[in-house]
Amino acid sequence: MTNPIKPLRLIHPIAALLLIGSVSGKVRAAEPSGRCQQPSQGRFAGIAIKGNNAEKPGTDRRIAHVMEERWLADKTLQGEVSVRVDQNEFRQPYSGTFTLQPNCVVQITRVLPWGKESSNTFLDLQGHPVYEINSTSGIVVTTYWRSMTPGACAVAELNGLALGRQIGYSWVENNWQPNGNIERENWQNGHVQGSSLASQGELTQNATYSGALNLQPGSCWGTLTKKFNDGTNKSYRILVVKGNGGASGYIKLQNDPNDLGSDWFTRYSLDKQTSSQQ
Repeated sequence: MTNPIKPLRLIHPIAALLLIGSVSGKVRAAEPSGRCQQPSQGRFAGIAIKGNNAEKPGTDRRIAHVMEERWLADKTLQGEVSVRVDQNEFRQPYSGTFTLQPNCVVQITRVLPWGKESSNTFLDLQGHPVYEINSTSGIVVTTYWRSMTPGACAVAELNGLALGRQIGYSWVENNWQPNGNIERENWQNGHVQGSSLASQGELTQNATYSGALNLQPGSCWGTLTKKFNDGTNKSYRILVVKGNGGASGYIKLQNDPNDLGSDWFTRYSLDKQTSSQQ
């Protein structure tokens, strides 16, 4: 008969992950950090969207952000974030630190424009973050990261097919209503032709659009304006995710005050008929 496991008080659901033996019923010791992949220097693109405040439901705000971040040899990080907070938008640099903890958890502290936040992530085999969860009290949000290669981007690096999806909100009758869409795009030297399927509650919309990307000199940030078949225009802040042999995709943050969302697009090479994900 196995011994019962006494209740454990966990400081944080990720930082205190414990492996429980399936046969013995005993709690194993935390995995030593020496067996874990060490954090590596690198350049990363991140995307996140969050809604309700977990501690104060009466103070709900809709927030979406896109981040470009560099991990440095001294375990510090430098980044730039483009943020939507309800109808407002701003861009600002930020800084922080990262440290390897037990159980292969990497703890990240960032000093962001709206305050200090702590997060936890696991690393891939290259020592790079992929999925991150915020551990700050009152915030429930995950961030998805992709690696970027060094250097500035060119619009031609997006040439080919791109598929994307968005989860966001629309301001309707003085309230944020959830929406979602999927999109298919063909890119050629900074110009795009696309189609989208969008859902907002029971309403489903089909649309086509065209647009042009303008990149900031010496950067992978830019702006994209889409002209839709119903005559409306929408604008976005773009971060191209530079890769080997072209971009692996791009992230966009919507600028229009009454539409809040962030999208991840994966680029596929039309020449090789394979995904260009890195």
